[in-house]
Amino acid sequence: MTLILAECLTTMLGVHAQAVQKEITVGSPREFIDAIGSNRIVVIKDNTELNLTDILDNQELFRRMGYLWTDDYYTEREGSKELKVSCERFDGRQFELVNVHNLTIRGGKNCKLIVRPRYANVLNFYKCQNIRLERLTIGHTEEGYCEGGVIYAENSENISIANCDLYGCGTYGIEARHVNRGAMDRSVIRDCSYGIMILDGVKDGVFTDCDFVRCREFNLVAVANSKGTRFTRCRFAQNKGTLFDLGSAIRVESCEVHHSKEYQLGDVESSLFGYGDQNTTWFRDDEPLQERAIGPAYAPKPQQKVPVNDVLTDIRKKYAQVKERQDSRKKAELPPDETVVTSSYMAAGAGPVKDVTHYYYSGDFDEDLGREIYEPYFMVRKYNVGAVDYYQEFLFDEGKLIFYFEKSGANETRYYWGPDGLAKEDIKGERLTDEVMASRLSNELLIAFNLLMNREF
Repeated sequence: MTLILAECLTTMLGVHAQAVQKEITVGSPREFIDAIGSNRIVVIKDNTELNLTDILDNQELFRRMGYLWTDDYYTEREGSKELKVSCERFDGRQFELVNVHNLTIRGGKNCKLIVRPRYANVLNFYKCQNIRLERLTIGHTEEGYCEGGVIYAENSENISIANCDLYGCGTYGIEARHVNRGAMDRSVIRDCSYGIMILDGVKDGVFTDCDFVRCREFNLVAVANSKGTRFTRCRFAQNKGTLFDLGSAIRVESCEVHHSKEYQLGDVESSLFGYGDQNTTWFRDDEPLQERAIGPAYAPKPQQKVPVNDVLTDIRKKYAQVKERQDSRKKAELPPDETVVTSSYMAAGAGPVKDVTHYYYSGDFDEDLGREIYEPYFMVRKYNVGAVDYYQEFLFDEGKLIFYFEKSGANETRYYWGPDGLAKEDIKGERLTDEVMASRLSNELLIAFNLLMNREF
């Protein structure tokens, strides 16, 4: 079992410390497309709407910028060269990225990425790795039909979306094919004409605190040839069509589902649905959802109902309790509430990596399963990338990440989360990891722990 977890960690986590990202601030479509590339953080200025079609339709300008202008199908997509592409569609052109790695696109206040063609995906990723979209509204100027989704990803790895609003497309908000690790957090998919998402050949597609509303009209959530698909604290409402079309198992936890009696729920009675479901509620109605603090408007400056100092005091108290608990168990010579996993492997471009993770956990007996179920309350991870050492800590409260710490050399990064979201960040030297990646990493470690300790296969 330990070997299984080590392999899982190697596959899921890979080399966490990528090359240093260069931060570029943009305020126009041309600046945006020019700034896109590997090892970049592209920050869009506040109150900016970027219509990418303004550049993608200008063949002379796009080629003068040094990028690829092509028809729908092209051989360059199969190569290893990094490309930015204006690709022809039925009624215009779409923006495609090929072989781009370690890219973050982050909006400020009220930032939009849009395209005019109804049959074009807004953003397309082929053979890309470590892509993060944050604090953005992404959609079409006019809704289409048959083609033209919002986000499309194929043969890619580690695609994450946080605090985004995906809307108004001709097909699906997300279409992912052969993607290893995809995450969507605190985001919305709405008003899409075919459905919510297609996941085909996706491993570890995780959706947390997301709302899916007013989409139509075929199979809304279609999952096939996939593993590790999970919906946690998500809400579905006012959608028209068959809600779940499952060819692969999914897990649904603490979700809220509103679905009109006029439309089918789909495969909810199948053995593929809802494995490990906890407290999901069902309503056969067409009622709208009450607003909650997700989407682009809430990310730049989280609305703190709990004072920041109170959040920090509570986290420091819980952190001290963890240390006291560990010390008291040692003094009392009690068996350790700890599992240690060591993984050694060769990483491309970095050489040998040794990755050691300490899980500190508590347990409760589950009468339905007839066995103990364990939950980590603290994790420590140490690893190297080449000659560079990294140290990370994760503190949880009732299964939710509330504190993250990372150190490498003189650089330190700390994040503190309260009931209303991120309360504070404390950066010394260079930022080692952003808050979205920190949350994502904690989820991946929890999945690995559950594979070993709770037998969640």
